[in-house]
Amino acid sequence: MAYPQVPNLPPAPVRGEDFETFAAKANDHAAALNPWTDDINTLADWMDTTAGQVDADKQAAASSATAASDSATAAANSAQSASDDADRAESAVATLPEGTLNDSVTATDSTWSSDKISSEIAASASVVQYDEFTASGTWVKHPNARYVYREIVGAAGGGANQTGDDKAGGGGGGLFDSKLLLASDLSDTEDVVIGSGGLGAPAGSNANGQPGGSTSFGDISVPGSDRGFLGGRGGFSGSSEQSVPKNISGFGGGYFGATGGDSNSTFGILSQPIGGDSRKGGGGGAATEGAGVTINRAGGLSVEAGNGGNASTDANVKGGDGQYPGGGGGASKNDGGGGNGADGRVRVWQW
Repeated sequence: MAYPQVPNLPPAPVRGEDFETFAAKANDHAAALNPWTDDINTLADWMDTTAGQVDADKQAAASSATAASDSATAAANSAQSASDDADRAESAVATLPEGTLNDSVTATDSTWSSDKISSEIAASASVVQYDEFTASGTWVKHPNARYVYREIVGAAGGGANQTGDDKAGGGGGGLFDSKLLLASDLSDTEDVVIGSGGLGAPAGSNANGQPGGSTSFGDISVPGSDRGFLGGRGGFSGSSEQSVPKNISGFGGGYFGATGGDSNSTFGILSQPIGGDSRKGGGGGAATEGAGVTINRAGGLSVEAGNGGNASTDANVKGGDGQYPGGGGGASKNDGGGGNGADGRVRVWQW
């Protein structure tokens, strides 16, 4: 802003000048004094206002400097906290070889499992990003991540259907898989594909259920679980009979995923029509038994994934759908239709 201008006064009269010159100068000078005084007052007001604005600007600048200093201190504290969290996380997993997990045992101070890793991450309060995928998408690596832990629950199989009073097998529960990784070993983005649960056999058909689709994170794929079969054979957790030792037809606790209920003697083991239970993977769907047996067997239970669907022996009543994620579909006889298997799931922690 330009400051107010104060013009010069006309020349004052000087002694020795002739009368006419002296008088003319005196008149002009006197006439200019009042406007000149007004201009001086205007300049004084402007200076006073400007001085107040300068003072306010100085105080605002001081406040901004203080706020900037406080922000810098807070940023430094946050950076130190993040560094401390990263160090704690690194110490927490220092004894664990990359990718090595042992889910056949419970967590102790000297034994690592996926349970222990989850608890160590939570205890360190250093997770920088958590993602849960219930539908296919793209995972994005956090720029500050140093470690990544991912869990996959596969899609479950659907239950079989009998139009008459006969045996039908339950769908296998979704298979569980987990791994601890260095963030630097992963791309900035990874494709995530969520497998769809297998459909149960429709009413009106003497048919097997459908297997679940594959669920994947990057280049790691977990096959969908097997379907329930006519004749009472339950679906395996995972796509092949290689998963049988983890849990046969509901016997024992299948840590990774449970076989569907089976009303036959399979692989030399007595039948178990209830769905198999699981810790990490999905529970197996229940099977129906032979002629005259009207018990609606229960689907298998899961601690951290979905329960299996119950079997149905009632006429035109569908077998129970498996619960999300990874619960196997229950079987049906007397033409209710087999229950559907539940979809898969991917969960990823970064720290």
